[in-house]
Amino acid sequence: MTHITDDPTSTPAYRYMSLNHFDRVDDIFSNNRFYAPKYCELNDPMEGYFFTLKKTHKDRRKKIKKILKQSRILCFSKKCNDVLLWVHYANGFKGI
Repeated sequence: MTHITDDPTSTPAYRYMSLNHFDRVDDIFSNNRFYAPKYCELNDPMEGYFFTLKKTHKDRRKKIKKILKQSRILCFSKKCNDVLLWVHYANGFKGI
């Protein structure tokens, strides 16, 4: 879990992370930035899941797919003590 904010009046945001990709953790603290995976690289097949109605125009569906291929996603939590997030994203309580 990491907590980074420049504005002391803002709501804290927490990021649960494994130490398995330590280069990403190091990058957060060394360069003040987060790694954000591409939409297609998400580890949970239901993350970012969406569907379109059958009547959605074909060109609109193509545009959505194109945007998703270019998108990167990064998730944060308002909670610093969420057991499920610690288990799933912080390598079973062994991460940060």
